[in-house]
Amino acid sequence: MLSLFITNHLRVMKKNKYLAEVIQCELRHADKTIKNFRNTKFTEYLAVIADIIVLGQQHGSIRADINPDIMKRVIFGALDEVSRAWSISLDINYSIEETSSQLVTFLLIGLSQSSTTSQS
Repeated sequence: MLSLFITNHLRVMKKNKYLAEVIQCELRHADKTIKNFRNTKFTEYLAVIADIIVLGQQHGSIRADINPDIMKRVIFGALDEVSRAWSISLDINYSIEETSSQLVTFLLIGLSQSSTTSQS
């Protein structure tokens, strides 16, 4: 589920530069309209990531000590930074597949239940 979410998010951001700009710039402004959007739709979007984390915890594949609220922000921050790089630079040629694969691999190793047993 996490891989699907990440791949779909990246696909949409890479295809639609203007949407990426709205997310990167406008959601950070204090404008009342944007603040209302941020407090509803954007919050719902981030909640999808937290829900994926919770489901993984319930199935035992994601560590129970991971806070879904923190992790949703970490994951979105990583996605936002990659999208920002795509939108401002013509020299960045990361493919959706490469970016998604590397981000998912990095996250799943850190989130996985087995990573707690190897730490000492």
